Amino acid sequence: MDKANPLAIHRSPQLYRRFPTMTTSAFSRRRQGGWIVFGEVIDPRQLDDIRFFTGDDVEVVDGWRVGPYEVLLIRGELTDEHRTVIEALALDCADLQALPDLSRPGLAVFDMDSTAIEIECIDEIAALAGVGEAVSAVTERAMLGELDFEASLRQRVAALKGADAAILETVKAQLPLMPEMAS
Repeated sequence: MDKANPLAIHRSPQLYRRFPTMTTSAFSRRRQGGWIVFGEVIDPRQLDDIRFFTGDDVEVVDGWRVGPYEVLLIRGELTDEHRTVIEALALDCADLQALPDLSRPGLAVFDMDSTAIEIECIDEIAALAGVGEAVSAVTERAMLGELDFEASLRQRVAALKGADAAILETVKAQLPLMPEMAS
């Protein structure tokens, strides 16, 4: 997902057929949703497995298709037991109580390249250090799945050996923030 290609969010008739409790969900019940479970396809038997292994009722109160993913809003609190079973089922989950409140100051930690800024820093540093093509080739191999992240990072950083540290200040001074980060 990126700014140019946001994930479409819509109701899914298939989800309503598989999880009929969604059709009777009143707004007040949706407000009881405490967590979401998501994956490319969610089978009702997977929720049965979560119920079986945790001993908890897993009540679906709403659901959507978000891009290629099915997302179900679940009533109650997400526990470590839920997380363990969900991971074993090759699904993902998120606690809605753990979402950041963007109206209050705080700390956000994420990969900034092409997320918070419009460039790939290591590529810009490499270009100024005269090894841009070599670093771009390694990046391309990583994007194609030929190298894992660690190997790719090690090779790109090794290519920068001996580069002038002043290059970092030059890149820092010119960082183009994503429009959402600049406001």
